[in-house]
Order: sequence, then C-alpha cells, then structure tokens
Amino acid sequence: MVNSINQNPVKKRITCIQLKGAFPYFCERVVMPDYGMPLIGTILSEAGYDVTVYMEHIQPPEWDCIARSHLVCMSTLSAAADKTYKLAKKIRSELKIPVILGGTHATYFPESCLEYCDYVVVKEGDETIIELCDTLLQGGDVSAVTGIVYKKNGRVVYTPQRPAPERFPTIPDFSLIKGYKKFSVLDIILTRRFPLLTVQSSRGCPFNCKYCIVDKMFSGTYRMRDIESVIKDLKNKKKYSRKMMFVDNNFAGNRAYTKQLLR
Repeated sequence: MVNSINQNPVKKRITCIQLKGAFPYFCERVVMPDYGMPLIGTILSEAGYDVTVYMEHIQPPEWDCIARSHLVCMSTLSAAADKTYKLAKKIRSELKIPVILGGTHATYFPESCLEYCDYVVVKEGDETIIELCDTLLQGGDVSAVTGIVYKKNGRVVYTPQRPAPERFPTIPDFSLIKGYKKFSVLDIILTRRFPLLTVQSSRGCPFNCKYCIVDKMFSGTYRMRDIESVIKDLKNKKKYSRKMMFVDNNFAGNRAYTKQLLR
C-alpha cells in the first residue's frame, strides 16, 4: 500500500479519471459525460481540492497532470476495467501516487481491484470520498473511514458499510472536465458527434431484485432528489446543450414524485 501524504499548506491536487470501454460501441458518436466521475470531482472541488476530471471519450488523461497530483481517483465499468487496471498500476509503480478506485465494477469486485489500486470505495462515494481523501492527505487512520476496502500487511480489510446518503443535491460542474465545451452546429458537422447530458433525479429502486446490479450498488434503497435541485441542475446544463437524458435506475419508482417533477 502506498504511504499516505502528510498535510501541507499547498492546495492538494486530485485528478479524477474515467476511461472508455476497450471496444467501439454504438454510443461512440455521443459526447456524454457519465454522471459519477464529474459528480465526485465536483464534491472534491467544493471541499477545497484542486480537481481536474478526465473523461477519456472527451479528452484522454494527460500524464503530466497526473504526475502533479497528490491523489488519483478512478471509476470504471467492467467494459473498461482492464484499461483502468493498467493505468492505475502504471501510476502506482512510476509515480508512487495513491490510487482510489470506485464505481459499479469496484463495488462488485473490490479484491480484484486492490491488485492495482490502494483503496476501493464501495457503493455510493459522495460522502466516503471526502472522508477518505481528507484522511489520506492529513496522514490519518483509514481504518476509521467507513465504506472502503484496502489491504493491510497483505490482508484485505473491509471497513463497516456506510449508509446510503439521504440527500444528493450536488450539481456536477462540467467545467472541471478537461476539454469539455458547448458543441456548436459546426462542431457537430465536423466531428459527426453530438452532446447528450446526464441528469439524475433519484437513486436506487423500490424493487429489490437480487439478480439486478442496482440492489447491491444502492443498498436496496430508493431515494428521490429535491425537485428544486433537479430543476436547477437542468437549467445549469442548458449552457452546454438542451439534449439531456435522465440516468435514474427507476425514473418512475415513485409516480407522485415523477408527476410533480414533470409538471
């Protein structure tokens, strides 16, 4: 395990990275920042960290920027897991920078991830990531951080699970994403790619189907975001595009809430 970084007065730099899948797929022409990594980057930025977010399909991560980081946070789906593992291993071996890995794949396969990273954040990382980064950068005891998995003396350690956050009002700041901009008509014509923005109004699902990934990732809960926050998020994203997609696990899980939101 890479040693924690001692606290100093310099503003700490954190680089957040999400790589695209290893194989082309039908969404290759869509410029769509996934919801999770920009959200985590925004939470860290609002906590006072100097954050840069790389979404590979928008702009690949730059090694010089990674090398200036105090911590690297990565998220992956299974389709990009091998690529993520390879980069995480390179960062740890060549730069000696601690790597934190989260997301759906990491939640399901934390021990596999620990072969390539230092810490795994399981399930939702809104609260865990702040506590973990603060602890690492201040030289604290990570065993007190709930919702993580790590290795100590070669042994895998699971800390107690963290309850799912009841509220999640944070609006992702897309200005943190390196290379992201508003697409003009000319951009769309020349690149043959178009923007699609992600919005979330709820998390989880009221149905706890055991074969479904949602039940494990969201602790069998269903929570709705404040409608005022959703509307504010939609208005904020209009400066980039009017084309948006809700990425809720079950958009109509609560019909009364959904109707109120749509009205």
